[in-house]
Amino acid sequence: MKIDEYLTSYEKLLDRIEKLLEEDKYADVMGLISEIDHIIALIDEEVKGLTKEQKDTIKPRAMKIIKRQESILASIDEKVKSIQGNLEMIPKLQRAAKTYGKNSQV
Repeated sequence: MKIDEYLTSYEKLLDRIEKLLEEDKYADVMGLISEIDHIIALIDEEVKGLTKEQKDTIKPRAMKIIKRQESILASIDEKVKSIQGNLEMIPKLQRAAKTYGKNSQV
């Protein structure tokens, strides 16, 4: 079935994303979004032509992929929140540095 090829492609794409996340290459991950969208569109189109039995056959694999994708998205979300927290600290650190600079000149 063609759907198996698409699911395999999706799994390989998730493998690439996980590897890039381990290497903190978030810009590269964002570059793969169009590939994800393309594969999802192909899968959606292919699913429309499947029988109920065929859908039941691929459902466990598809659910496993979805759970893996959710885990990856949660990991990205955690990293984004961490970066946002770091960015929010910059003005505080700048004020502290200015204050320290003024106090040390006395």
